[in-house]
Formats: sequence, C-alpha cells, structure tokens
Amino acid sequence: MLYETKRFVSAMQRGEQPYILSLLGISEIGKTHLARRVSAFFRRYLEIYVDPRTQARLCRRGGRVEWREVATAARQRDWTMVEDIKHDWLVILDDVGAEHQTADAFTISVLDQILNERVGCQWTMVTANLSLRKIAEEWDPRIASRLRRDGGACVDVPQTVRMYGKRIWTKAA
Repeated sequence: MLYETKRFVSAMQRGEQPYILSLLGISEIGKTHLARRVSAFFRRYLEIYVDPRTQARLCRRGGRVEWREVATAARQRDWTMVEDIKHDWLVILDDVGAEHQTADAFTISVLDQILNERVGCQWTMVTANLSLRKIAEEWDPRIASRLRRDGGACVDVPQTVRMYGKRIWTKAA
C-alpha cells in the first residue's frame, strides 16, 4: 500500500499519464492516513506546483474530500462540488461508501459519473472500506472496473492486516 502510494506521487511529479490509485480494505490499516499525507504534500507545494503537461494549477479543493460530503451535496442537488471533482487535476475521494454499508443507486451513479470523467485524464486516489469484489458484486461492476483501469493501481488489503502506529503488521490467521 505504501509502495503504490509512493509510486503514485512520483508519477504525478514526473508528469506521467494520470491514473486512479485505489486503496481498499478494512478500517484501521492506514488508507486515510496515506490519503491525508498525499493531500498535504501537494497542498504544501500548491503555490509552486503545476501540472507539467497542461501547466494548470493543482486543484481548487486541496485534493482530499470526504465522500460523505460529495454524496450529501449530490443528494441536495448541489452539483458544484461534483463538477469541481470531475475536473480538478488531483482528487482524493476518501471513505467511499462509508455513508452507508450498501450505497444507494443514486450515490453509485454519482460515483460512476465522477470516475468515468476522471479515468485516464486526472489523478485520482480512492479509499474505501470495501473489497474490490464487494464493490463489483454489491454496487456496480463498472465502478470496480474503473478502479483498476488504464494502468491504475488497486491495492485490496487482506483482512488479516492491521496498522499499529507507523508499522503494518500481519496478524496470524
């Protein structure tokens, strides 16, 4: 998980083709911690960092946004946040699906629209407390497909892994 996150940041800095990094798995393994670190890294350099390919500034929202906020705004028909997320250079969607254990058709549709717009065009990081298999079976196989498309990295952390402090330990089964 840490390796893929470092690779993601390095690829952004080098101006490579954007892709989606998905960090999936149970709570307390460090997904949100890594998302916050990536967001903080780019916010720190927001004044000087531009996208090497388009010369565009980083993003309007500072990178990281809680999925609950996006789902709430969409349910209230406030599409400003959704449109910003579709087009910002870097967006980190944190805790996708956390607002419900099983998302409703509307929020699944909004997530599908966002990912569809972003695949291959903008840098995207997604964290979720769900496995890729569960997303495919219970939500929508198209979302699962987009989370690992176009050279993207999908880290589906096994349930035996927990994060304690700064080290990751594997519990005995």
